[in-house]
Amino acid sequence: MSLGRQAVRAGCARTLDDLVHEITLAFDTSDPNRLVGVYNWPGLGTESGYDIADRLARLTRQQLVDTQVSNGGVRLLLAQGKGTTTTSVNFRLRRYQDCWWLSY
Repeated sequence: MSLGRQAVRAGCARTLDDLVHEITLAFDTSDPNRLVGVYNWPGLGTESGYDIADRLARLTRQQLVDTQVSNGGVRLLLAQGKGTTTTSVNFRLRRYQDCWWLSY
């Protein structure tokens, strides 16, 4: 087991690979809590936090087709429904307390 995987279990993604791994697991298991767990929450108010958590939960109900990481952020390509329609969601990457996090 690599140190990176241990860091994810300890509560944060120390590398971008760890972050993508957690994102992928959130979609593979339809577990919104995993996606919520890699979101950068500091500075958000309660109402904004609930809105974002609901938005993330809705995302995990879709199928993840692809994840693309660039210097500026993470792009998730999602399949909607049973057809071939796809949408993309873009997140910014944040480095906070030596970990990688998602934000809008």
